[in-house]
Amino acid sequence: MDISKITGADAVVNTGKTKIPAKTDIRDTDDKVSITAEAKRMAEVQNALNIVKGTPDVRAEKIERAKQLIASGEYSNKEILDKIADKLLRNLGS
Repeated sequence: MDISKITGADAVVNTGKTKIPAKTDIRDTDDKVSITAEAKRMAEVQNALNIVKGTPDVRAEKIERAKQLIASGEYSNKEILDKIADKLLRNLGS
């Protein structure tokens, strides 16, 4: 099979009738972009979400301190245990 020649309807013929568009003058214009208040709010929300996603759910230093206080017997006081229980219940939505 020889495909070196293209003939028939598929052949491309340069007739010289192709016109090249004239170059237009480049005008000195000021481009402007405006951002709506809604778009700004959406960007702020997205930034806040990125910060939240990067923040660990658990603060390891507080957990370590609580473990130390429990191990030392500091939290064996009934008043402190009641405060802890109240905070836990509030955080759980009860």
